[in-house]
Amino acid sequence: MRHAARSSVPLVCALLLAMPVRAALARTIEVPAFALDAAAEAVVPHVAVGADGSMLFAWQSGADVRVRLFAQSGAALAAAATVATGAAPRLAADTRGGYVLAYLRASGCRLHLFGRRLDAAGQPVGAEIAV
Repeated sequence: MRHAARSSVPLVCALLLAMPVRAALARTIEVPAFALDAAAEAVVPHVAVGADGSMLFAWQSGADVRVRLFAQSGAALAAAATVATGAAPRLAADTRGGYVLAYLRASGCRLHLFGRRLDAAGQPVGAEIAV
């Protein structure tokens, strides 16, 4: 039992010493308030941050999935655009500077999952993909 207690001491010390480092790395980022789409209601928006720090928002507006690109400062870099017909959009940045968008579309009593690649400006690349 003593041996187990001794071996955990270096681990506890390492964790305690790392706490100030973690606190220094954690910082609060203030994001300004801004309108996604003044012409339509933005339902359940999602955001992905690109490699350059730009933010692409995706949301549902009626039966459409819309996106809009913003700079880190919150300034709009493009107008809101419809990129698909569907609901419940989810968004992620990819490793090549673009984005991947997933959304649902109803057909009869079934929901189907679709995906779409978007470039760094938030514009569709190729056709949508049925998953």
